[in-house]
Amino acid sequence: MDFTILLFLLTIFSAAQGHVPHLRHSRLHSAPGPSRFTKRADDDPSDFSWVKRWAAIGDSYTAGIGSGRPMGSVFDGEELDVKVKTLNITLPNLEFSGHGNWYCSRYDMSYPMIINRILGSQVESFQYAACSGDRAGQIYQQAQQIDGDLDMVMLTAGGNDLCLSGIIANCIILSAGHDEACETVLKIAEDNVQNIITDNMKEILYALNKKVKEDGIVVVMGYAEFFSTENDDCENESWDISEFKEPVQWPQKLTIARRHRFNALVKKINKATADAVNAISKDDDVKYKIGFADWNPWVTDASIDGQMCSPSANGDYPSKDQPEMQFIKPKTNPSPGEHDELKKRGLAESDYYDYSQGELKKKRAAESIWRSKFFNSPNDSALVRRVLGRRAPKPPGCPSDYSRDWTMGLGLPNDFAEKFHPNEKGHVTMASFAMAEAMDLRSLVLGIDPPSCEVKDQFKCWSDDNWKIYASADRLDKHYEDFCKNIEQPDHEKGWDYYKVYDEDTPDEHEFRISLSDDVADYDVNQCIDSFKKIIHNCDTNRRLNWKT
Repeated sequence: MDFTILLFLLTIFSAAQGHVPHLRHSRLHSAPGPSRFTKRADDDPSDFSWVKRWAAIGDSYTAGIGSGRPMGSVFDGEELDVKVKTLNITLPNLEFSGHGNWYCSRYDMSYPMIINRILGSQVESFQYAACSGDRAGQIYQQAQQIDGDLDMVMLTAGGNDLCLSGIIANCIILSAGHDEACETVLKIAEDNVQNIITDNMKEILYALNKKVKEDGIVVVMGYAEFFSTENDDCENESWDISEFKEPVQWPQKLTIARRHRFNALVKKINKATADAVNAISKDDDVKYKIGFADWNPWVTDASIDGQMCSPSANGDYPSKDQPEMQFIKPKTNPSPGEHDELKKRGLAESDYYDYSQGELKKKRAAESIWRSKFFNSPNDSALVRRVLGRRAPKPPGCPSDYSRDWTMGLGLPNDFAEKFHPNEKGHVTMASFAMAEAMDLRSLVLGIDPPSCEVKDQFKCWSDDNWKIYASADRLDKHYEDFCKNIEQPDHEKGWDYYKVYDEDTPDEHEFRISLSDDVADYDVNQCIDSFKKIIHNCDTNRRLNWKT
C-alpha cells in the first residue's frame, strides 16, 4: 500500500508544481549560499533527510477525520511511530481536553500521516496534535504545548472560526426549519473572515517561533471550495437528513447562489490566511521560513472534477462517474431508510464507539455545570478572554461556543461528522501541495532556485474511425515540409492557426493545419516538420496500404 501511495503522491506532486502558477518566494529572510563542499541534502530541496523532528497542528483538515482508518481504535492494524503528547487544551466552553487520538478523530490517511510515511525512518519525532473541531484558540494552545526544536511544522487553522459545523448543520444537512439560524451563522462567518482570521493566524505563527529551529520550515495549508456552481441539479438532491422527520418543514435548497456564498467564504479565508503568512514572512524576529500551500486551484479545475454538485455527479458517494472527488459527501439520492447516520453506528467502528458511551454519559451529566449562572453570566466573554490569555486569538462567537455542540461533536459516529472534509484523494492532494511548498521554502534556506517540473511534449495520435476519406502516405510526404516551411506566421498574435489544401479536387485532396495554444505565439519550423512526420508514419499504421484518415 505504501508504494501505491508514494507513486500516486509523486504523480500529483508533479502536477502541483506544474498544474497551476506556483507562488515563488522572494528572499524575505537572508540565507547563506551553499557550501562549496556539500552533501545531497545541502543542494537538493527535494531531499527531506534534514527533517528529524516535525509536528502537525490544527483542525479536522489536519486531523484527517474520515480519511482512512481512525487512530486510537483496535482496528488500527498498523504500528505508527507517532508521538501523541497529552495536552491540556481549554475548549470554548472552558472544559479541558487531553486531545488524544480518539477524542480528536485523527485518521491514518490524513495528509500529515501520508507525509510522515514518505519521510520514513529518518524521522526521530513526529508530534501529531491536530484535533477535529479545534478553533484558533485551541490551535494556539497546541502551538504552545508541543515540544520544540522542530525542523518543520504543517497546519490548518481558521475553518472552525467560521462556525463551519453550524453552517453545515443549519444550512445543509439539518436545514429544515433553520432558515434564520443559517443566515445568522453565515453572517457571523462573513464577519469573522474579515475581522479575526488574519490576526488569529498570526498569533498561532508567533507561538511557533518558540518551537521551530532557525531556518526551519512552516507550511500553512489552505482550504478548498466544496461546490461546483455550473448548474442547478444540486437543488433537487436530498442533502437534508432530517427532512423525513419533519414533513411540514421544507429543507433549504442548495442553490447556485448559496453555493457561491459558501465558496466565497473559502476564498476569503484563504486570502486572509495568506495575508497572515506574508506578514509573518516579513518579520525579522521570526526565525523560520513560512509559506502558504493553496490546493484550491487543483480541486476547482474542471478537468479534475473534484467538487460536490459537479454536473457529472449523480448523488452517489463514492461515484464511478466522479472518481477524483476530493471530499467526503453524504449520499444525496437516498432511498427511504438510508437516513441512518444518527440511528446506528457502523460495524467497522463499533468497538471504536462502544468506548464513547460511558464518556458520553459523563459529559452530558456534567453539562449542567456549564448551564449555571456563572458560566452564563453577561461577562462570559471576558472569562473566555482571561482563559485564552493576553495574546491569544479572538474567540469567534459561534452559536455553540459556550456549550458542547452535540450535533457535530463527541458521541456521534465519525461517518456523520466527516462529511464536507477531504477524503483520501483530497489528503493526497494536500500532501502534494504541502511538499511542493516545503521544497520551495527549503530552496530559500539553501540559497538556490526552487525546483520546477520539466515540461515535456506529449505526442498523441487521433483519428475518427467513421471517416471515409483517405490520403496515401506517399502524397502526404511530398507536401508536409512545404507546408511547414511556408507558413505565414502573424505578427504579435497568440493562439493563431494556419492551414493549406493540397491536391485540391482530386481523390488525394488533403489539408495540413497547425493551431497554437491560446498563450503561445512562437512558431518552430523544425518542430512542425518533426510533428507531421510522426503523424504520417506513426499513426494509422494498421490501415490498408498505409492510408491516413
